[in-house]
Amino acid sequence: MASGSDRWSKLGKSVCFGAVSGATSSLLLQPFDRIKTESDRWSKLGKSVCFGAVSGATSSLLLQPFDRIKTAMQDPSSVRRSFTHTARFVISRDGVAGLWRGLTPSMLRVVPGVALYLGSVEWFHVFVMDERPASSAQNFLFGVVARTFAEIVLMPATVLKTRFESHFYRDKNFRQLITAVFKQDGYRGFFTGMVPSILRDAPFAGIYLTCYRKQLSLLPPDVIESRWEPMWRFACGCSAGLIACAVTQPFDVVKTHMQLFPSKYRSFPVVCATLFKESGLSIFFLGFLPRAMRRTSMAALNWTLFDEMRRRTRKK
Repeated sequence: MASGSDRWSKLGKSVCFGAVSGATSSLLLQPFDRIKTESDRWSKLGKSVCFGAVSGATSSLLLQPFDRIKTAMQDPSSVRRSFTHTARFVISRDGVAGLWRGLTPSMLRVVPGVALYLGSVEWFHVFVMDERPASSAQNFLFGVVARTFAEIVLMPATVLKTRFESHFYRDKNFRQLITAVFKQDGYRGFFTGMVPSILRDAPFAGIYLTCYRKQLSLLPPDVIESRWEPMWRFACGCSAGLIACAVTQPFDVVKTHMQLFPSKYRSFPVVCATLFKESGLSIFFLGFLPRAMRRTSMAALNWTLFDEMRRRTRKK
């Protein structure tokens, strides 16, 4: 009996010792587990920023001609032309390479802009939502906040890009343009048109992200898991982009006029009133076709590349 009692006593002690050692190790090593979790989160965020930069550079290089034509169409110093006539005019004057005029400031704006925007959206997804699916209202809010942050940071590059693409500043190189902006309005000149830019891009991002995610959620599982998934993502992105472009087009026209002629158009209400008085309501949709083609394709391409790169890395 004593021998049996000793055995049970040893077993009881082992269980107690195991519990004590487990509690001790858990208490001592919990910080390392927490660090690992946080490290994984920051790793995902870092990858998202890199993926955003790659997708932004790709889309900017491919779609710059549409932005060049859009700016030329909205330029008040040039004759009003259709999309095709404007494209022919730019090519006849500057050659085919003229369609990529403004690529340098465009890359300086788009690449870090897309990286900041997609990185911010991913930060909301990982740190705020803890990787849970977001509602339509949350997607809209995340898109608006992330785009506003990126827009404010990169506003100087936006101003330089708009002027560089314009016929009015065609004789200036990039360095001369920076000097001209600073000489004319000081540091304030690099933030001209910020209000209409935010009113254009923040709602665009919110509407786009909401529509894009909603359409993806409606796709059947067999489509999501097929090899055609990237194509369906791109189609959903184009559809969402057209809706967002139509809603925000007037703000793009106002922004372009403020950045091309800051001395004439000093405030957002003044631009709206002047344009409406001089050209009517139709002026606010001038350049919609090239902007819709570029902006929609760029957003769809950025998100398709971003989601695909993220999906492939997380499978490994």
